[in-house]
Amino acid sequence: MPGVRLRTAMLELDGGTFIQVIQPIEGPGTAELALGGEGALYEYAVAVTDIEDAAREARRQGDVPRSLNGDPLEGDFATAASGSRYFYLDAAAGRGPRLEVIQPAGRGRPA
Repeated sequence: MPGVRLRTAMLELDGGTFIQVIQPIEGPGTAELALGGEGALYEYAVAVTDIEDAAREARRQGDVPRSLNGDPLEGDFATAASGSRYFYLDAAAGRGPRLEVIQPAGRGRPA
């Protein structure tokens, strides 16, 4: 995405469980992180096998699936260049950091 720069690291916790640490350098999240100071957590993510079901459940609970920039999505999800399908839930929903819901490419139901 133009205007977005990230520093990332993928760490394996055990056989097949990973955590990805992402530091926004430029783009969405950088201002929020600066306000939070060192050690601030801006976002966390969960992987799902069916992004459509996850979006329906989010909407049922009154949440709005959003884009990386925080804009409401017209559909249930956005698609990354990698083929992963995702949406975000706003931090204003009372969870603290915003939540990314992602169906990694090649997992779950076929696109």
